[in-house]
Amino acid sequence: MKKFRLVRKDADGTTTVVAKSDNLSYLNRRMGKLWDDARKDAPDKERCFFVNDYASIKGVCSWSIVQSTRPRYKIEDLDINTLWALREEIVLNSLFLKDYNNSFQFSPESVRSFFDGYVDFLLELAKEDGKTEIGEYDTMDNLFTYYWNCDDYSWFKYEPEWTEEEEEEYASYYNGE
Repeated sequence: MKKFRLVRKDADGTTTVVAKSDNLSYLNRRMGKLWDDARKDAPDKERCFFVNDYASIKGVCSWSIVQSTRPRYKIEDLDINTLWALREEIVLNSLFLKDYNNSFQFSPESVRSFFDGYVDFLLELAKEDGKTEIGEYDTMDNLFTYYWNCDDYSWFKYEPEWTEEEEEEYASYYNGE
């Protein structure tokens, strides 16, 4: 089994594995080329971005590089760019569970619960300013502020669930052992 997969997610939620490789830099170059080619035809070039191992053309598709063997991240260890990449993969405030499918292998139910709380947080920010729309408040900084104010992620689920060996492997890697 190859260690990494390059995954494309279309606007309709369809996910396709584009390539598999043990070479992460190869997949990053391949994703960059696919993103450049698709961006030429993008309706809104302002909504296109490429960060580390994630690229997106808003409303068209996104690409991400994922590990094949286990989830790439634990929710409590995300940095600001990775958290925003997750945000860009989902449809905020959607009623449909499929809109919370993601390449991070987080369960859609957990992602929906997390972002439902984020929407409540944005509504509070808008209300403080006497507004009702949350669009201008949906920013990387506000998402990270909400994320850091959550102190317990024990309810968060992964798909598939981690085995005890994976938990230990992750803990030793994360703790620098």
